[in-house]
Amino acid sequence: MKNNNKGFTLVELIAIIGIIGVLLSAASFAVISQLNKGQKKTEQISAKNFITAVNDYNVISDVKINCTSPCQVSTVIPYVKKSLHGKYPKEGEITISPTTHKVARASLKIQKYIVKYDGSKYSITSSLEHLPNAS
Repeated sequence: MKNNNKGFTLVELIAIIGIIGVLLSAASFAVISQLNKGQKKTEQISAKNFITAVNDYNVISDVKINCTSPCQVSTVIPYVKKSLHGKYPKEGEITISPTTHKVARASLKIQKYIVKYDGSKYSITSSLEHLPNAS
């Protein structure tokens, strides 16, 4: 009688499944990292678009948004809401220069990120905490 052994042994199959598992776990970490970077960049772009919308509104409108001391974003949103698309801050503070009528400072919470703007550059941090209220 001829013994015809075709196929893989159980040990070989377990080894292959183990190797595939290690490769998939390494790939999943890379994919998750890229997704987080993309979301962070999207939130920063959303904050820039919001600040641009406030600046544009103050340029083209007769009624200027006046927030010379920090005011809540909720007071600014009604002015610029029709020009916003997608995500925009639901919380945060914004300060507008009384001379230039442009955003001087902002601290905006979009999703789980806080985007800060100091008048020239943006910084973003991940936080699930609420921003402090203006005093």
